[in-house]
Amino acid sequence: DMLRMALEAIELNGYPKARFLCEPQLGKRGLFNLISVKGSQKEYKFLEEILTWADGQTSLVEIADKLNLCVLDLKEALFLLESNNLITLLDEPEKTQ
Repeated sequence: DMLRMALEAIELNGYPKARFLCEPQLGKRGLFNLISVKGSQKEYKFLEEILTWADGQTSLVEIADKLNLCVLDLKEALFLLESNNLITLLDEPEKTQ
């Protein structure tokens, strides 16, 4: 199981790059409850923190480390962000100019 998890983490690793210049509206995409529900803020905060580090140069492993999580814990959130065109997952770090 550990080997499978390690290989899955390696395959998942990449460099997320935000596709916007400012904070996106997660509510209109259905990623944030507009009506206050107990516990919903925690999920929103998690997506917001991933978006904060999505600069195209910070890897998913580094983001997971900063959030004190396993890379595999980011999988569902990455799928949500990618499917809503909020991030692009790059194979290698973006070059700075």
